[in-house]
Amino acid sequence: MPVKDFFQKIQPVQLYVVLALTVLFFIVELIVSHLTHALTLLMDSYHMLCNILALSGCIITIKYGSEPPNSGNNDHTTTGSSEESLQETNLQTECQDVKSKKLNQRSKEENKLRNTFGWTRIDVITMLICCVFLASFCFSIYVEALQTLAHIDHQDAMHHPISVLCIGAAGLLLNGLCYLLIGGYTFHQGSFLYVTENGDVVLNKVVVNNSIMQGDKRLSRSRQILATDSRKRQSLWEMTRDVIGSALVIGCSIIVLFIDPEIAKFVDPIISLISSTCIMVLSYPYIKESCMILLQTMPDTINIDAMKIELVNHFPDIVNVHDFHIWQLTATKVISTVHIIFENPKVYKNIMEQIKEFLLERGMTQVTIQPEFFRPSSSIESLTSTKVPPQCLVACQV
Repeated sequence: MPVKDFFQKIQPVQLYVVLALTVLFFIVELIVSHLTHALTLLMDSYHMLCNILALSGCIITIKYGSEPPNSGNNDHTTTGSSEESLQETNLQTECQDVKSKKLNQRSKEENKLRNTFGWTRIDVITMLICCVFLASFCFSIYVEALQTLAHIDHQDAMHHPISVLCIGAAGLLLNGLCYLLIGGYTFHQGSFLYVTENGDVVLNKVVVNNSIMQGDKRLSRSRQILATDSRKRQSLWEMTRDVIGSALVIGCSIIVLFIDPEIAKFVDPIISLISSTCIMVLSYPYIKESCMILLQTMPDTINIDAMKIELVNHFPDIVNVHDFHIWQLTATKVISTVHIIFENPKVYKNIMEQIKEFLLERGMTQVTIQPEFFRPSSSIESLTSTKVPPQCLVACQV
């Protein structure tokens, strides 16, 4: 059992393998870049460092997201049934165990009250941290490359271009291996990995919305609001972002190898500027996405006004919809709260589940409905008017 527990703790193995290889490759790249004075290779090593941070965040997300549900009640029942057969000396130990378990259960419940959504935003925070680090690294490469170009007469060309070429080729191979094992270096590994009932983390070859309906616990749901742009492991944009650094390292080393030494001095700093610019441009969507999520904005694919009108038209028994709020918890989880005025409680009971299903089909992953019921003293015209905001019948606004 200890061996099984050990392998259970190191799940998913493929992530740890890729992380270890990436760390080793980063160290080699960093050393070779300083020995050869290759700024392009140095930029690629910085990119690998950000990939290491992204993989670490993915592992943390999986560890916290795949914790088994608390089984405090089962433990208490087992202890109660064993008290009859235990001796008095063991009863004290069992009682202490029960007390400690109750204390742990209470502390977990208190933590859950303080953090009701769990650690679902770890991947978002990791994404933002990686992007900030990457932006600072790109800025440092910009400064160093411009200084090199300004003092080009006192600078030597990139040393040992063949060694740099080999490192660049190894980077492409590592990216290919990473793509096969975990879907590629990306900030959305959770879209490709899911936890089975046995606790194993498995790579899903192609992510589809139907996989949500299976019994497996998904680390992150497929984004239904982007049905026309379903994520299949990595798109061309993400693959380009991953391999652009290694490809430019190979191109730079080949040019330096065959070009005149006087001209070769300009090649490495210029290509390093191009590499930094390309990586930042390709990473901009992640920067924007993480900032928009942390600001709790609404997804760009959702028009809340049109959805409100569609909701009223689809359910004629609804008198009014107001205080409709939609925001993103993560890149794949959309939260919605809405106040709906019904004619009477019976109508609410009949169509409540249909309304939830209606919102879930349009991209919401969690829906909270605040029912309000029409009062005879209220005017229907005032509640259904689009010019004046309706008065909340439950008086929940401050």
